[in-house]
Amino acid sequence: MSNLVITCDRKGDVIRAAVWQGRALVDLYVGRIAVPDLSGAMVRGKVVRTLVGQKTAWVEAGLAEKIFVQSKKALKTGEVLTLRIQTTMDEGKAWVGEMVENLPDAPAALGLIEPPPSPWQRALMNIQKGDKASLLFGAKEDFDLYQKSGAEFSVLYEGKGPVHAQLDEIISGLQSPNVPLPSGASLIIQPTAALVAIDVNGGASSNPTATNLIAVREAARQIRLRNLSGIIVIDCLKMAARADVSKVVNAFERVVADDPAGLACFGLNKLGLLEATRTRRGPPLVAVIGA
Repeated sequence: MSNLVITCDRKGDVIRAAVWQGRALVDLYVGRIAVPDLSGAMVRGKVVRTLVGQKTAWVEAGLAEKIFVQSKKALKTGEVLTLRIQTTMDEGKAWVGEMVENLPDAPAALGLIEPPPSPWQRALMNIQKGDKASLLFGAKEDFDLYQKSGAEFSVLYEGKGPVHAQLDEIISGLQSPNVPLPSGASLIIQPTAALVAIDVNGGASSNPTATNLIAVREAARQIRLRNLSGIIVIDCLKMAARADVSKVVNAFERVVADDPAGLACFGLNKLGLLEATRTRRGPPLVAVIGA
């Protein structure tokens, strides 16, 4: 069981919800206030195209992109569906949605019918069972929204804008490709269009296994805080013993086990590359902060 503190504040057009365990930042949710990412929003849309078998379709809801959906039953062109947007993809690609059935009082009009959860709502949704959390709000707008939500957590309103002195510095570091590790080792994190590449630089370390153990744990933390997704490849230092390879893979799997986005590890291949995939849960940190 963990005691967590969630700080929610605003800086310019960005709203930030940071999850702290003691002094450690364990999760981070950010979003634009004026133009929020629509992952998690509920919409009504019309089927405009189906594939053979009619259980895969594209839905038009009057948004920036069409929504791709898969169904257990056959769908018809022109049929109106209620969907929840699971993920928004890169510009020019369809978003992914899931059908919402048996929704009482669903409106007839097409378009957005329920806004996406705010960063602090996403944080609360992903708290592990048994964990305790308290919230500290720096903006009255978010505090008022919380009070209307009916959630039952310990909550304070500080009312002074940014509410954690270290958060700006941490977020600045999360935008850098270089992450220092002990003994002069480091990670180099390079997201590309195809995958996220993470290189382990051993520095002056003479123990590759020990360095890899530290590196994969920190890599998992960076992946989560930066909200990286898709195919992820970690180029580990070369290890001779199979037992050491297992130690490194097991260490990575343990630390990502509670990642709310869902991170699947496929082991470490003969080239020394630890392979994983992570489900998208909104845009990466750098896309929001740098937008």
